[in-house]
Amino acid sequence: MPGIRLWDVATSKEKPALDTDQIKKKQRSNTLWLFTPDGKYIVTSNIGQIIFWELATGALRLELATGLSNPWQLALSADGNVLLTAEGGTALVWDVRELLKGNQS
Repeated sequence: MPGIRLWDVATSKEKPALDTDQIKKKQRSNTLWLFTPDGKYIVTSNIGQIIFWELATGALRLELATGLSNPWQLALSADGNVLLTAEGGTALVWDVRELLKGNQS
């Protein structure tokens, strides 16, 4: 499986790889990537959506439709509980805890 390889720097152990084939299927325009402060997820922007990828398993955890054609700003609060997405003159604020709670695996 081709993938993005990740390591835990505290333990020097490799984490499960993110499946790049799955990412390519979901990401038509892969513009922004960021880690959540707790290290549980990578958050990516895409045309009209934000995707949370779970680092422990490499699985897609949440797809969030933003209504923005291509979010070009993506930021998380220091505690990881608030996500900001923006494009042009529109900014949207999301409660990450509620989003993830509503999408329990």
